[in-house]
Amino acid sequence: NAFLDEFAWQEGVRVTLGCLMDCTNGFELSYTGPFDWERQGTATSNGNLDSLLRPSDGYTFNDVDTFFNADLQTVDVRSHLQSIEANYRWWVWDVFSTMIGIRYMDYEEDYAFFSSGANGAGLHIEGVDNQLAGIQVGADMLYPTGLRCNTGVRGKAGAYANLSERRSFLVNDGTLLINSGASNTDWAAMFEFGWFANYYVLPRFRVSA
Repeated sequence: NAFLDEFAWQEGVRVTLGCLMDCTNGFELSYTGPFDWERQGTATSNGNLDSLLRPSDGYTFNDVDTFFNADLQTVDVRSHLQSIEANYRWWVWDVFSTMIGIRYMDYEEDYAFFSSGANGAGLHIEGVDNQLAGIQVGADMLYPTGLRCNTGVRGKAGAYANLSERRSFLVNDGTLLINSGASNTDWAAMFEFGWFANYYVLPRFRVSA
Protein backbone atom coordinates (compact mmCIF):
# COMPACT_ATOMS: atom_id res chain seq x y z
CA ASN A 1 0.00 0.00 0.00
CA ALA A 2 2.88 2.35 -0.76
CA PHE A 3 3.40 4.55 -3.80
CA LEU A 4 6.64 6.14 -4.96
CA ASP A 5 6.92 9.86 -5.57
CA GLU A 6 7.20 11.05 -9.15
CA PHE A 7 10.64 11.54 -10.67
CA ALA A 8 12.14 14.92 -9.74
CA TRP A 9 13.54 17.36 -12.27
CA GLN A 10 17.09 16.44 -13.18
CA GLU A 11 19.80 18.84 -14.31
CA GLY A 12 21.64 18.16 -17.56
CA VAL A 13 23.52 19.92 -20.32
CA ARG A 14 23.14 20.32 -24.04
CA VAL A 15 26.36 21.25 -25.84
CA THR A 16 26.44 22.02 -29.57
CA LEU A 17 29.54 22.66 -31.68
CA GLY A 18 28.90 23.96 -35.21
CA CYS A 19 30.66 25.24 -38.29
CA LEU A 20 29.27 27.38 -41.09
CA MET A 21 30.70 26.63 -44.55
CA ASP A 22 28.96 29.69 -46.01
CA CYS A 23 26.00 31.88 -45.17
CA THR A 24 23.43 29.09 -45.60
CA ASN A 25 25.09 25.68 -44.99
CA GLY A 26 26.69 24.19 -41.91
CA PHE A 27 27.36 21.17 -39.73
CA GLU A 28 26.71 20.69 -36.02
CA LEU A 29 27.47 18.10 -33.37
CA SER A 30 25.37 18.00 -30.18
CA TYR A 31 25.46 16.10 -26.89
CA THR A 32 22.55 16.05 -24.41
CA GLY A 33 22.72 14.56 -20.92
CA PRO A 34 23.55 12.79 -18.80
CA PHE A 35 20.20 12.59 -17.03
CA ASP A 36 19.84 10.27 -14.03
CA TRP A 37 16.44 9.97 -12.33
CA GLU A 38 15.78 7.96 -9.18
CA ARG A 39 12.71 7.03 -7.11
CA GLN A 40 12.97 5.21 -3.79
CA GLY A 41 10.52 3.97 -1.20
CA THR A 42 10.70 2.08 2.10
CA ALA A 43 7.91 0.50 4.15
CA THR A 44 8.10 -1.19 7.56
CA SER A 45 5.50 -3.19 9.46
CA ASN A 46 5.28 -6.07 11.91
CA GLY A 47 4.87 -8.90 9.40
CA ASN A 48 2.07 -7.26 7.45
CA LEU A 49 3.80 -6.27 4.18
CA ASP A 50 2.83 -8.14 1.00
CA SER A 51 3.50 -7.73 -2.71
CA LEU A 52 1.80 -8.14 -6.08
CA LEU A 53 3.96 -11.09 -7.12
CA ARG A 54 1.80 -13.92 -8.48
CA PRO A 55 3.63 -17.24 -9.08
CA SER A 56 2.93 -19.22 -12.28
CA ASP A 57 4.48 -21.87 -14.56
CA GLY A 58 5.06 -24.32 -11.73
CA TYR A 59 6.10 -21.82 -9.07
CA THR A 60 4.02 -21.50 -5.90
CA PHE A 61 3.70 -18.90 -3.14
CA ASN A 62 6.15 -20.95 -1.08
CA ASP A 63 8.82 -20.12 -3.68
CA VAL A 64 8.36 -16.36 -3.08
CA ASP A 65 7.27 -16.36 0.57
CA THR A 66 9.91 -13.74 1.52
CA PHE A 67 7.85 -11.15 -0.39
CA PHE A 68 4.79 -11.76 1.84
CA ASN A 69 4.20 -11.18 5.56
CA ALA A 70 7.41 -9.13 5.54
CA ASP A 71 8.74 -6.63 8.08
CA LEU A 72 10.72 -4.44 5.64
CA GLN A 73 10.40 -3.71 1.93
CA THR A 74 12.30 -1.25 -0.26
CA VAL A 75 11.86 -0.29 -3.91
CA ASP A 76 14.42 1.55 -6.04
CA VAL A 77 13.77 2.70 -9.63
CA ARG A 78 16.46 4.42 -11.69
CA SER A 79 16.51 5.79 -15.24
CA HIS A 80 19.40 7.11 -17.33
CA LEU A 81 19.33 9.06 -20.61
CA GLN A 82 21.94 10.61 -22.90
CA SER A 83 22.18 11.26 -26.64
CA ILE A 84 24.57 12.47 -29.32
CA GLU A 85 23.64 13.74 -32.77
CA ALA A 86 25.32 15.01 -35.96
CA ASN A 87 23.29 17.24 -38.28
CA TYR A 88 23.55 19.09 -41.58
CA ARG A 89 21.71 22.41 -41.35
CA TRP A 90 20.46 25.05 -43.81
CA TRP A 91 19.71 28.68 -42.81
CA VAL A 92 17.35 31.15 -44.49
CA TRP A 93 17.52 34.88 -43.70
CA ASP A 94 18.92 34.16 -40.21
CA VAL A 95 15.40 33.51 -38.92
CA PHE A 96 14.63 29.98 -40.14
CA SER A 97 16.67 26.78 -40.43
CA THR A 98 16.05 23.16 -41.36
CA MET A 99 18.20 20.14 -40.61
CA ILE A 100 18.69 16.46 -41.30
CA GLY A 101 21.00 14.18 -39.37
CA ILE A 102 21.71 11.04 -37.40
CA ARG A 103 21.19 10.50 -33.67
CA TYR A 104 22.16 7.92 -31.06
CA MET A 105 20.35 7.65 -27.71
CA ASP A 106 21.05 5.50 -24.66
CA TYR A 107 18.11 4.96 -22.30
CA GLU A 108 18.35 2.58 -19.34
CA GLU A 109 15.94 1.56 -16.58
CA ASP A 110 16.72 -0.46 -13.45
CA TYR A 111 14.26 -1.76 -10.85
CA ALA A 112 15.11 -3.38 -7.51
CA PHE A 113 12.64 -4.77 -4.93
CA PHE A 114 13.96 -6.02 -1.59
CA SER A 115 11.82 -7.74 1.05
CA SER A 116 12.72 -9.33 4.40
CA GLY A 117 10.91 -10.83 7.36
CA ALA A 118 10.41 -14.05 9.29
CA ASN A 119 10.62 -16.07 6.05
CA GLY A 120 14.03 -14.63 5.14
CA ALA A 121 15.11 -12.09 2.52
CA GLY A 122 14.13 -11.83 -1.14
CA LEU A 123 15.43 -9.69 -4.00
CA HIS A 124 13.87 -9.00 -7.40
CA ILE A 125 15.87 -7.03 -10.01
CA GLU A 126 14.86 -6.00 -13.53
CA GLY A 127 17.01 -4.04 -15.97
CA VAL A 128 16.33 -2.77 -19.49
CA ASP A 129 18.88 -1.09 -21.78
CA ASN A 130 17.73 0.62 -24.99
CA GLN A 131 20.23 1.69 -27.65
CA LEU A 132 18.50 3.78 -30.32
CA ALA A 133 20.13 4.88 -33.59
CA GLY A 134 18.54 6.44 -36.64
CA ILE A 135 17.79 9.53 -38.71
CA GLN A 136 15.97 12.73 -37.81
CA VAL A 137 14.68 15.92 -39.42
CA GLY A 138 13.83 19.22 -37.81
CA ALA A 139 13.38 22.97 -38.06
CA ASP A 140 14.05 26.09 -35.98
CA MET A 141 12.24 29.43 -36.22
CA LEU A 142 13.98 32.41 -34.61
CA TYR A 143 12.76 35.85 -33.64
CA PRO A 144 15.46 38.51 -32.98
CA THR A 145 14.86 40.46 -29.77
CA GLY A 146 18.10 42.47 -29.70
CA LEU A 147 21.62 42.70 -31.04
CA ARG A 148 22.72 39.74 -28.89
CA CYS A 149 19.43 37.93 -28.24
CA ASN A 150 16.83 35.89 -30.07
CA THR A 151 14.03 33.51 -29.16
CA GLY A 152 12.26 30.83 -31.11
CA VAL A 153 10.66 27.41 -31.36
CA ARG A 154 12.27 24.13 -32.35
CA GLY A 155 10.89 20.80 -33.49
CA LYS A 156 12.37 17.41 -34.44
CA ALA A 157 11.09 14.01 -35.53
CA GLY A 158 13.10 10.84 -35.90
CA ALA A 159 12.84 7.13 -36.73
CA TYR A 160 15.22 4.76 -34.96
CA ALA A 161 16.21 1.15 -34.64
CA ASN A 162 15.90 0.19 -30.96
CA LEU A 163 18.31 -2.50 -29.77
CA SER A 164 16.98 -3.49 -26.35
CA GLU A 165 18.35 -5.88 -23.75
CA ARG A 166 16.54 -7.07 -20.62
CA ARG A 167 17.87 -8.76 -17.49
CA SER A 168 15.78 -10.51 -14.79
CA PHE A 169 16.95 -11.76 -11.38
CA LEU A 170 14.94 -13.22 -8.53
CA VAL A 171 16.24 -14.84 -5.33
CA ASN A 172 14.11 -16.07 -2.42
CA ASP A 173 15.77 -16.86 0.94
CA GLY A 174 19.05 -17.77 -0.74
CA THR A 175 17.45 -19.79 -3.57
CA LEU A 176 18.03 -18.43 -7.09
CA LEU A 177 14.75 -18.75 -9.00
CA ILE A 178 15.33 -16.56 -12.07
CA ASN A 179 18.55 -15.43 -13.74
CA SER A 180 17.80 -14.72 -17.39
CA GLY A 181 17.99 -12.15 -20.14
CA ALA A 182 16.69 -11.39 -23.61
CA SER A 183 17.48 -9.06 -26.49
CA ASN A 184 15.36 -7.66 -29.29
CA THR A 185 15.49 -5.14 -32.13
CA ASP A 186 12.45 -3.07 -33.03
CA TRP A 187 11.53 0.31 -34.48
CA ALA A 188 10.95 3.43 -32.41
CA ALA A 189 10.00 7.03 -33.06
CA MET A 190 10.57 10.27 -31.16
CA PHE A 191 9.11 13.76 -31.44
CA GLU A 192 10.71 16.77 -29.79
CA PHE A 193 9.31 20.29 -29.47
CA GLY A 194 10.42 23.23 -27.41
CA TRP A 195 10.94 26.95 -26.97
CA PHE A 196 14.41 28.45 -26.58
CA ALA A 197 16.29 31.71 -26.10
CA ASN A 198 19.85 32.50 -27.21
CA TYR A 199 22.29 35.11 -25.91
CA TYR A 200 25.50 35.75 -27.84
CA VAL A 201 28.29 36.31 -25.34
CA LEU A 202 30.78 36.54 -28.23
CA PRO A 203 30.19 36.42 -31.99
CA ARG A 204 31.17 32.72 -31.99
CA PHE A 205 29.87 31.71 -28.56
CA ARG A 206 26.29 31.75 -27.30
CA VAL A 207 24.36 30.51 -24.27
CA SER A 208 20.94 28.88 -24.80
CA ALA A 209 18.06 28.10 -22.51
